[in-house]
Amino acid sequence: MPGPVISLMADRLTGSQVSAGIAQTAIATGAVVASIPLAALSQRYGRRIGIAFGYLTGMLGALLVVSGAAAGSYLLLLPGGLAIGAAGAAGMQARFAALEVTDRSRYGQAIGAITLVSALGGTVGPLLAGLTERLTDSLPLYSGQFLVVAAGLGISTAAVLLGLRPGPSQYKCPVLRTTGRRFASIWAALRDPSARRAIVGLVTVHGIMISLMNMAAIHLHHGGATLNVVGLAFGVHVAAMFLPGPLVGYLVDRRGPALLLSAGLVLELLAAGLLATAPQHHAPAVTLGLVLLGLGWSCGYVAGSVQLTTATTPAKRIQVQGAADFLALLTAAGGALLAGTVVTTWGYTGLAYGAGAAALLALIVTTRSLWVEEP
Repeated sequence: MPGPVISLMADRLTGSQVSAGIAQTAIATGAVVASIPLAALSQRYGRRIGIAFGYLTGMLGALLVVSGAAAGSYLLLLPGGLAIGAAGAAGMQARFAALEVTDRSRYGQAIGAITLVSALGGTVGPLLAGLTERLTDSLPLYSGQFLVVAAGLGISTAAVLLGLRPGPSQYKCPVLRTTGRRFASIWAALRDPSARRAIVGLVTVHGIMISLMNMAAIHLHHGGATLNVVGLAFGVHVAAMFLPGPLVGYLVDRRGPALLLSAGLVLELLAAGLLATAPQHHAPAVTLGLVLLGLGWSCGYVAGSVQLTTATTPAKRIQVQGAADFLALLTAAGGALLAGTVVTTWGYTGLAYGAGAAALLALIVTTRSLWVEEP
């Protein structure tokens, strides 16, 4: 996952945790900025072109980050991070594309299958961090990770272009063309109780995960952890995010998304508490906190996506989904931006306590859905 690594690279170039936070914020911001143009491409040319263009942009961004590291230029990391974010926006589009051709009774399993496919690269990549750096020791530190990202996104671009052939009209989505319409769609979604709870859950689990995950790399590094240890911690974190997807999806389909959404927020709360109290030098405890963080994200991401989709009518579904993703990405970008400042001022412990408070508030809101009949 490029966010933690670009923060380490920025910290190395500038010696500033604030700059490190800004660098990984660039990735989150890029996802926000790219979400609307990619939707426009998908509307005009189909999901295939929209998703592939996002992956291709991310590949070029990863190569730009490598160039910035080679030149010792922190400023080149920022546009590179922005471009990488486009790949994240394209990946979020993919889950709703899958739901368009899936029976409603299997929505959870469809999204779970997508997360499982995502697990391979996301889990193996961090585990190979040390090996990658040894194989690319002629390049600046951490550059090898972004060569892997570029290669992976290049393969993904080719796979989408060759494998996802132009499909029927349901693959295309209407675009919110004006700012007024986007905000009107968000407001309409928030007025529906079930959709509102789904959006709150999605936004919270994604924002908490991004903020705590990205700054955890520096937290471990400053605690004396080696690159291999950091890579192992993030490897199991990513595994916890994606590997349980099919099981979570099955439970969502059988038990309903409301229960699993609340369970995800409980796990995020436990993760924040553990990360706030674990000693900086105690890598196993921090790693366990990251595992809980990943599990909470998995439950919240799958359940929230399904609840949001089933809570809205087909006529408004695409707009509401787009609004939810926009809010989730915007919150993640804001959280990533603030994370570096918070860590500099109050430490990683302060960041984790703040994340725990956000999870608790969201849990109070979403738990109401356990007593409210879903549409």
